[in-house]
Amino acid sequence: MASTAGASVEEQDFDYFLVLDFEATCIKDMRINPQEIIEFPCLLVNSRTFEVEARFHRYVKPVYRPKLSPFCIKLTGKCKKDYYLSHCTGTC
Repeated sequence: MASTAGASVEEQDFDYFLVLDFEATCIKDMRINPQEIIEFPCLLVNSRTFEVEARFHRYVKPVYRPKLSPFCIKLTGKCKKDYYLSHCTGTC
């Protein structure tokens, strides 16, 4: 067994894990269709050390609702909104 920060962890069958955390368009108290991905972050995590070895991050401009709702902006964070509004022209 591997040990990480005092915790016992079983040895894994894989060398790495990919950790994804998609953000998508949203409107408060409303179900929207289609819900489009607006942020695509991914981490490459070493299964033995649990260290992050690589990062990938992209913003994607939605097609059906290109303007983010106030709720979506608040939920995903202002700095993301500023970057999104100033840099995205399709995918970036």
